[in-house]
Amino acid sequence: MYAYKTAVAVKRFGYRNIKIYNGGIKDWSKAGLAMTSVEALPTHTPNYIDTSDLVALLDQELERGCRDANGKPTLALFDLRNEPIMSENQTEKDASEYSERLLAIDTPCPTISYLFDDCMDEAVRKNIPADIPVVTVTETGNRDAQVQAFFAKYGYGNILALKFGMRGWIKGMYPVRPAKVK
Repeated sequence: MYAYKTAVAVKRFGYRNIKIYNGGIKDWSKAGLAMTSVEALPTHTPNYIDTSDLVALLDQELERGCRDANGKPTLALFDLRNEPIMSENQTEKDASEYSERLLAIDTPCPTISYLFDDCMDEAVRKNIPADIPVVTVTETGNRDAQVQAFFAKYGYGNILALKFGMRGWIKGMYPVRPAKVK
């Protein structure tokens, strides 16, 4: 998604010989190809939660109203999916129709929604609870290891990743609602 979004943006600046590497960073790394980073992320083993376990956790939290005795949230969902991508052939109407099809987990428990790139900003990270379980929701779960490693770097040990992401949730036919798109 990011590669396509970047390619569309660069094309708007007049570049025409643009190629997208479909394998992504996981494939590049598995192939043993050279990689550099401005600042390496710590080694981190991802912590996953299955959809059925998340349903049980949400049910448990709903019994408490998703809040403790002081009114503070006891669980948060962290939706890190991409915003609609607009190619130069799309209209605002196309993006609006995409937004209407984008689904989110249907729960009254708090849901935080940012693009992962937004989390580079310390002010954004301060909005993510460090003292309660936070379940990340990506589209397929492929970025969860990087997301958790990133947050571990900033002292978050409470991040769980929804195994197989939102697609796994939808495939399991769990409750959904239209997502709020920025």
